[in-house]
Amino acid sequence: MVDAIETKLATASFLGGMNPSNEDNAEFVKLAGVAPNVATHPNAGAWFNLMCYFTEAVRSSWGEAVAEAPAGVSKKEKMAGKDNYSSLLQRLKKIHFLT
Repeated sequence: MVDAIETKLATASFLGGMNPSNEDNAEFVKLAGVAPNVATHPNAGAWFNLMCYFTEAVRSSWGEAVAEAPAGVSKKEKMAGKDNYSSLLQRLKKIHFLT
């Protein structure tokens, strides 16, 4: 399960894409409070720590994943007009796991 999470997070900030979705909540609940090993799964570890900041009520309010931008669109273009969950995740990765 953690390998699949790590793979998805290699190209996106959340499991459903650039914003949190019910898929993120479902996988977080399945982990039952056990954080992924950041040495072997750094993306999943950072994602797990970020998920811990959201209450169950907030996570439960997330809907289906929104369709991603077409192939060939840069990450910067995808982020235009979006909230900054992605940049927060990137900062958490740098602060907690790469220092």
